[in-house]
Amino acid sequence: MVDRKISKGKLGVAFLITLISYGYFSPYLNKQFIESPLRLAFLFVVFTLGIGAIVEIIEFLGVIFLHAQGVGDYTNNAIDQLFNIVGSILATLIIYFKK
Repeated sequence: MVDRKISKGKLGVAFLITLISYGYFSPYLNKQFIESPLRLAFLFVVFTLGIGAIVEIIEFLGVIFLHAQGVGDYTNNAIDQLFNIVGSILATLIIYFKK
């Protein structure tokens, strides 16, 4: 039960990671890139998924080396990544339509 709440919380984390990374990287992107919704979404969704993958690797290392219990299994990993994708896409849509 707790694990599901954590997974849902990752939607908000992915949303924030996308907004923060856009704020950081946007000065370095050319105007044509920012005006393309597909390019913008691809960049920030992939970036956010990369951060999420690093978090999943850290969880996995905790299971292997610290014998942590309750971290999750393959299904949990997939759900986490799904929430990361949805949060990142929502943030990218807001970024695109707010500018």
